[in-house]
Amino acid sequence: MTLCLLTPDDAAAILRVPVRTVVQLCAQGRIPGAAKVGRRWRIPEAGLGRMFPDAGLSGLLRQNRTRTVPGGRRDAPSHPS
Repeated sequence: MTLCLLTPDDAAAILRVPVRTVVQLCAQGRIPGAAKVGRRWRIPEAGLGRMFPDAGLSGLLRQNRTRTVPGGRRDAPSHPS
């Protein structure tokens, strides 16, 4: 099982809220599993699903899943315009 981590920008796009809101939720401990890595927040996509279990986020999370590119690097998820 691969742990897929999101940035606050990714999470904000999925939840359709400002990035600042996501960062505040992380700092308040309201997103399960969110942690700071250095100076940056990382959010497990499963944490968003647990935070909003009835919101139907599983389909959105699958659409926004990061993909692995040659060389093992993680490529950023594509965001709808």
